Amino acid sequence: MSVRYSDDFKKEVIRAYMAGDKSTVEIAAEYNIAKSSVSEWAKKYGEECQYTHTTSK
Repeated sequence: MSVRYSDDFKKEVIRAYMAGDKSTVEIAAEYNIAKSSVSEWAKKYGEECQYTHTTSK
């Protein structure tokens, strides 16, 4: 059975991935998803998340 994740969840995962602190495998384990999902979502949402990523200074 396939699980559907919301776009907001996917973007949260990709923002965490793009922070660069963890590998694809670590992100997948943290969010309990397949590592292939992280890669797929990075391709789909990566550019969008890059521009909506907030930084705190």
